[in-house]
Amino acid sequence: MSSPIAPITRDRVSRLVYDDLKTRIIAGEFVVNQRLPSEGTLARNFGVSRSSVRSALQRLQVLGLVDIRIGEGSFVRERTFSNLMSEVSALVAEDSMIPYVRELRGTIENAATRLALSRASDQELADFIKTALELIETARRGDEAEYIEADYLFHLALCSLSHNPLFELVYASIRDLFRLDIARNLEGSKALYPDSFVAGAERHLALAQALASRDSERARRLTEDIVNLRVNEEQPSG
Repeated sequence: MSSPIAPITRDRVSRLVYDDLKTRIIAGEFVVNQRLPSEGTLARNFGVSRSSVRSALQRLQVLGLVDIRIGEGSFVRERTFSNLMSEVSALVAEDSMIPYVRELRGTIENAATRLALSRASDQELADFIKTALELIETARRGDEAEYIEADYLFHLALCSLSHNPLFELVYASIRDLFRLDIARNLEGSKALYPDSFVAGAERHLALAQALASRDSERARRLTEDIVNLRVNEEQPSG
């Protein structure tokens, strides 16, 4: 039996316009800083409404492909991995993505920990302990938003210790997703531990100390526990 014919909704029309323009931009038909045809011109060329064109342009802006300037028009943006991924991160930052973020974190942070043990200098690891101590001070102030940002910066610093610039680039690019994961970790911790900010920060300090002492097994275990919100005989994760 054939599928019933469904009406073409405005959203579907907008998606077709979006897909066409995206393909042309990526193919180089429109170059960086070039002004795209006006909404009216695009609407006539595609045979659609201006609102469908406007919606398509807004989607392209979310992807970091165009810059919409009020009163001037839409211009092609320079495409970089970082600005593209950061926009996508903000777009898809929702609870359904957390399991995938955690898988990514586990893969990268376990590798970063392993590489830091062999590549990071003693001074870098000493500075990392200072970063962990700053996280504890932030935790004691009890401001959740401030703590989430400090926690994110701690993990970004861990990636830096690997001396693999791509690890740091990926973490900088998924900032919004990462913050959401940390926030959900905190919710899980607070259900078990009323002082979860400080407890989580102390777990991070334990990781920094394990790295500084080149204790690979303890550092590996702590990294996995922090990412996966596991609690062992030391401190609860944050």
